[in-house]
Amino acid sequence: MNMTILRQHSYPPQFLDIINSIKGLSKLDWKDVDSICEMLACSDAADSYVKSACYMLFTGRRGLWLYRANKWQSFVCLHPNINDRLLIFPPVGELDFAEYAAFVKKLRKSGAKLDFCRFENLDIIAPLGAVGVKLVPVIEQKLDWMYPCVILSTERVVALIGAGFENVRGRLRQIDQKSVVVRDIDIKRDKEEITNFVGRWAKNKDAQYIENYLSPYICLLDLMESGLVTLYGRLIYYNNKLSGFSIYERPASDLNIANAFSFIGDHDTKGMSEYVVWDMCQKLLSDKVSKVNLGGSENFGLNRFKNKFDPIKLVKIYTLNEVKNPANDL
Repeated sequence: MNMTILRQHSYPPQFLDIINSIKGLSKLDWKDVDSICEMLACSDAADSYVKSACYMLFTGRRGLWLYRANKWQSFVCLHPNINDRLLIFPPVGELDFAEYAAFVKKLRKSGAKLDFCRFENLDIIAPLGAVGVKLVPVIEQKLDWMYPCVILSTERVVALIGAGFENVRGRLRQIDQKSVVVRDIDIKRDKEEITNFVGRWAKNKDAQYIENYLSPYICLLDLMESGLVTLYGRLIYYNNKLSGFSIYERPASDLNIANAFSFIGDHDTKGMSEYVVWDMCQKLLSDKVSKVNLGGSENFGLNRFKNKFDPIKLVKIYTLNEVKNPANDL
């Protein structure tokens, strides 16, 4: 398993020693996937990503922990793109706000900045403020929820009926169906080809770009190869050349929805990006999966693309930060 190596020098001194010394905080690895699934099964979140063990392992690829209190639990991970930050996921269970505040204060001692991530509402702000943890919502700048999660109906996308799909229908007409060959991913056979396909966009980029861009795909492919999580995918060839692929999860916690972790089409082939999503929905529908979560977006262009598929639901999620100077918080 090719876990991305943590560059310890980029964190405050003794960072890991402090994190690992917190009572109740346990380091997790891929072998803990069953325990992660068991804990997430208690979540009532509308965002299916935050209930996914695959998503937790993927986002926590540089380091993932679970904090267990008496009646609640919370995942914590190293930010996948920023070296001095921890991501704290929404607690699951019957939250004791005083206990949660004490936990946050322990994490502060690590010297890392704290991002409270993927919260679906702001109800936690007032009670935490009353026990000394003052939080405010901020615009997410780095990860994929600057814009809401987009949930599609697989049946509606496959049918492409109605004005909402006008743009997608037009783009798909640019694809010569006779030149398309689609098959399921065989990860042991196809991993290298997919990696090379993704790597084309990283050519002539600096090392930091390559790490931030490629490491998520490498981790996702490694997770798929491990067989520990329920990841599936499709390869799309156009004129005998790999031109797109999709990778999605069918979580055991909800068989009616899939989480789409990657759906990439060759930008040089007009309509291929839309075809990748349409094909994924067609496959899911044939497997009796009625919905697919495309996740949120980190930029306007990606959000616009996802919304072309006439979503049946948008889930707004927030990042919260601590107020730096509570005395100035009016």
